[in-house]
Amino acid sequence: MLIPPSSSLQRLKNIMFRKEKKRSIIAYVHKQLQKIEQAKASGNVEEAATLQANVKKLGGLAAYQHFSLKSEGKFNTSRIVLSFLTKHGIIPSQKLLKLLDVGALAENYADQRQYLDATAIDIHSNNPFVKEMDFFDFPLPFNKGNDFIQLSEAKERVVRKAKNINRDIDGDDVDDRDEEHEARLLHSKYFDVVCLCLVVNFVGDASKRGSMLFKTTLHMKEGGHLALVLPLACTENSRYYNSHLLEDLCIALGYSLVEKQQSARLISWLFRLNKPIRNKRQVSQLLDKYSSTNKKVVVRKGGKRNNFFISVDISLCSSMLAST
Repeated sequence: MLIPPSSSLQRLKNIMFRKEKKRSIIAYVHKQLQKIEQAKASGNVEEAATLQANVKKLGGLAAYQHFSLKSEGKFNTSRIVLSFLTKHGIIPSQKLLKLLDVGALAENYADQRQYLDATAIDIHSNNPFVKEMDFFDFPLPFNKGNDFIQLSEAKERVVRKAKNINRDIDGDDVDDRDEEHEARLLHSKYFDVVCLCLVVNFVGDASKRGSMLFKTTLHMKEGGHLALVLPLACTENSRYYNSHLLEDLCIALGYSLVEKQQSARLISWLFRLNKPIRNKRQVSQLLDKYSSTNKKVVVRKGGKRNNFFISVDISLCSSMLAST
């Protein structure tokens, strides 16, 4: 057997060390950010501040995104999304499909612009294409004639800020037609595809994970698709959760399962939205459908398990409709 020279061995060790360091930083910062979410949810401001200081010592979210972006260079989850969309004949399509890429680090669908009109958002963006916005703050669509959102409500809440900012030279309020146009601009975009790739696991609170899945239905056209990717350990090594529970939740939200894929580290789903929830009555019905699986119950025994779980807070979901 040929033995590589010492210089080659050292280079190999350096490469392995850098890769391990990169993975360690990503994992550590990811874990700390989850703990910050949990501390904030429980009202522990002091603990949240301490955890944020620890993250800042490593370079903060900028360092996390830097190493995450380098990791994506090796494998980008958009490949999974494109594989789903192509395999099931969703693309290419005769019309341009609108896609929302949540938690994007870069423009992932530039080569598919002839098929996909992509909007990319992330809570902390380092890319000019990616809009810096929390998904929970992303404006909901406007749908006239549907009790989901009424124009008067949109004008009352959304345009109020515009009236304070957009006054003409004489100091008069903007015209009602301008207000309506502004409301329509902010609330007009339903998506054909929503991507949550390695995003839900990033949310530290179990009920906010469920609310995130619920909110995808509010942004999606009936017949639209959700591409969901999680680390395999979330459903296959959790003490309280598995893929069947997640699929039951998505079905309760109005989705049907199109396809599921599993690799050594990831688990991926493509869901189709059949019956979107558009009012509070439907939200209350969701509780009846999902109540039996909305409590933490041990589904997998043994050591070295994680505590990943997704629950549904009906009041939080209802408030999303009320706030529009």
